[in-house]
Amino acid sequence: MDRLNTENDSSAGPPQDSSQQPKDPKAENSQKMEEKRSENEKKDKIEDGLLLAIHGAKIKFNAHLGEFKVLNDVPTTQGKLTGTVVEKQIPNFTFYDGFKMISLTAWQDFGTAKVQDNYVLLKKSTLPGIGKMPGNIPPETGKIEFVTSGQINEPESVDAKGAPTPPPPVSVSIGNVIRGNPYVEKNASVVAGMPDSVPLNKTYEVEVTVTGTGSVDLSIINSNADNGNASVTPSTITATTTVIIKGTAKTNPGHGGQLKIEAKVAGVVKATSPGFTVCCHPVNYTDTYAGEVYTSARLGVIVQDGWSSDNGVFADLKEIEIKEVVDYVGKNDSPPFQPRGGSASNSGYLPGDQLTQDTHSISRAGITLGQPGITEANQLCIYKCKCCGANDIVHPNSGFQRIHEVFNSGTATAPQWKHRTKKIGAAVTINGFITGAGNANVVSLEHSLP
Repeated sequence: MDRLNTENDSSAGPPQDSSQQPKDPKAENSQKMEEKRSENEKKDKIEDGLLLAIHGAKIKFNAHLGEFKVLNDVPTTQGKLTGTVVEKQIPNFTFYDGFKMISLTAWQDFGTAKVQDNYVLLKKSTLPGIGKMPGNIPPETGKIEFVTSGQINEPESVDAKGAPTPPPPVSVSIGNVIRGNPYVEKNASVVAGMPDSVPLNKTYEVEVTVTGTGSVDLSIINSNADNGNASVTPSTITATTTVIIKGTAKTNPGHGGQLKIEAKVAGVVKATSPGFTVCCHPVNYTDTYAGEVYTSARLGVIVQDGWSSDNGVFADLKEIEIKEVVDYVGKNDSPPFQPRGGSASNSGYLPGDQLTQDTHSISRAGITLGQPGITEANQLCIYKCKCCGANDIVHPNSGFQRIHEVFNSGTATAPQWKHRTKKIGAAVTINGFITGAGNANVVSLEHSLP
């Protein structure tokens, strides 16, 4: 029987290469499905990160889990308030284990869309900050991250249909901390040359006008050891309100007018008041009898000056300086007194926290006997404050009239000429300075003449 020889038969074809063997269709399909699944997961992860973060979203800070709360009245997403970059206050974040934030910076990776002029928060947004657990436990540094967006499903777009109509923008204006002269707690009149200020530990009522709807946070800014400090009550308002400003720490010389009332709405500054100072000014000038001037050359009286601080603490007037202003244009009978020209004279400025004595005397040689008469002079005080910068301000109720009198206590045929000095409170005007009456009713002894 013949054997078929195919060794050189080209029809049999070349030997098969194992690398060119047909692939298993099931394995190839499985690989393609895995690649597609991975691609979809990446896409889903990106899209998930772009979900809007809303009220109730789950958050974490390091190992601490909690919830995000939207505190502003804004349009909703899926029936819940939409988060924006203004939601970065400590009350916005509640942690289940008692962990609390103590400081926060600014949101990162937020969206480009806006709700009521504020950028929206996304699930991928983060907020760096510092927080701690209650008790003697060191603070932790980290960032708040969203574990969930708070949404039930992914919307194709933000649908604000049916959401509350955005309220009109909130505007705020803040009144001045007007002191008056003397200081009053409210409705003070502006005094020329008197900077805005309030006494230490005293209060002043300031009206804060609010238009629109929103919560307005008030605070005192620029407080420090030099500028002083104050408080504002209440610190949160929702409508036009009269708030109470209280001076809590005195301003140092050269740093006046730095304290201000600031108003914020959702973290945005809406208004700032004019600057003011915490300082103390003198009030209630008095003069009481302290002694006689009865020498061979001069006759008169010595008085003890007195005044007080408008915060009730005399030592707090250490940054005040006081000056006496005298006017010699009152009545002057000549004789018995010498003629004089109408003029004013000033003492130098003296420390406001050191009480003084004042001597009012006249020369014996300047008195001509023969008929009675009086000579008058008016007096007031002005002051300056190194803290607020007030300069040449009238000391309230520091007006006095000084009177020298010559009279006959005998008879016409047997005269007994005598002299006495009086100082009484009186409302006076000197060189444009106007003040009410001080408190005094001082009368010297009767001095025999000549």
